[in-house]
Amino acid sequence: MEQKVAQKRPKESKFVSIFSDSRPDSDISFRDAAQGLLKQSAERYMVGVDNLTVSMDGFSMIDQTPTPEVIIEVLKLQHKLTEAAGNAASWLEFPREFRHADAGSYQMRNDGPNITAYADIVVRLNEIASKVNTLLNTQFDSTVQTWSETIEICTHAGGGVIQATPYDVVHLAFHLDITGNLTIKGSRLFWVTHMIHIPIKKYQRIFEGSLWNVGTDQRIVALTPWDSPNNGIRMGVTGDPTAIEATKLLAIAEVAGVQRGYVKKWNVIDTAKFTAQVNGVPFYQYLRGASQDAIDWREIVSSFRYVGNMFSTFDRRVCIEVGTSLPLQNSPLVEDNKEANDYILGRFFINPAVRVNTNNLGDNPEIGYHGPSVFTFMDGNQRVLYHHLHPQQKITTVRVKLYARIRTYDEAKDTWGMRVIALPTELTDWWHIRLHFKEIEA
Repeated sequence: MEQKVAQKRPKESKFVSIFSDSRPDSDISFRDAAQGLLKQSAERYMVGVDNLTVSMDGFSMIDQTPTPEVIIEVLKLQHKLTEAAGNAASWLEFPREFRHADAGSYQMRNDGPNITAYADIVVRLNEIASKVNTLLNTQFDSTVQTWSETIEICTHAGGGVIQATPYDVVHLAFHLDITGNLTIKGSRLFWVTHMIHIPIKKYQRIFEGSLWNVGTDQRIVALTPWDSPNNGIRMGVTGDPTAIEATKLLAIAEVAGVQRGYVKKWNVIDTAKFTAQVNGVPFYQYLRGASQDAIDWREIVSSFRYVGNMFSTFDRRVCIEVGTSLPLQNSPLVEDNKEANDYILGRFFINPAVRVNTNNLGDNPEIGYHGPSVFTFMDGNQRVLYHHLHPQQKITTVRVKLYARIRTYDEAKDTWGMRVIALPTELTDWWHIRLHFKEIEA
């Protein structure tokens, strides 16, 4: 007797591809509303992200705020003639009145072009350095600026100006080294007339790294110009100019809700070194000299190296999360030892792909990182994570929205955390996702 074998029905497998421009979300409707997307009830299926590619030109490495923020800037060491050390109300407003007239040219801010790669940081810092170099090489005299009345070195020694350098000299340079540390290289002429300012504690924390001290004002970097190359002493900030220590250059106090700053004079900080003889001439006079020897001497570089690793701290971007209107079954998410419901279809971590090559001495560095802002987070090389669906008779519409998980800083507590925002996008951004639905055993 012939026995018939029941043929199993092949399991259903469907792919849904979505292309979207300039928005983090997309709504799709399926043509056959009576049938819906799936033949069976949704509980008979699992869904996963099979492909995800995102152009993230609108997703900056740094926070975007309604009010523009300054990350790092170059300020003048200057005074006004009516200042009195014991009268904070007579001081210049800090930092506004310590800035150059075209302040934006000396700042890295969060309202410029989006910073999406570490190369953007280096390029912007080099633009600032170039502006400073042009200033000190061509404009540092009384015919263009009132340096003889306001700038630190001129005010301290009875007026006079520093001669403009007659050729192209690098007075300021920024270097992001192979370990992610930022180094500031400044000539004596730079350190005697300018300082580096990081106004926001979050970025102070990032740059300073393990040298960060919650109880110390570390917003400025100013080096003594008379010390040996690469060994300039860092001058700090205090709130009391009448009792300012030798290691403090700047005093800051709040008067009627306005911060005001007072730059301590170099000759007060260390009179002996300020008046020390260089080729028979006091330091502060020789620094102004027009001779080639004086020019060479004031170009000697002192460096300051932050110890914070920017490769691991500067980028606020953590991952891209895919949210959907599909009836996903709950998958628990544990963050900081707390369990929370997670209805995200997929979570894809952003890899800047930093790679560093050196010789056996650590010289000749070559740093590589993800250049374009187009990231392929999921393709055929990764395993798809599938999620079970809740019962739903018909799926006729689906919404997919991309979210970004970013790092946050609590200034009061000096702690880092995370939060989720809708993925920031530019008009030219786009993204593609492919969802795979596959039927499971009954």
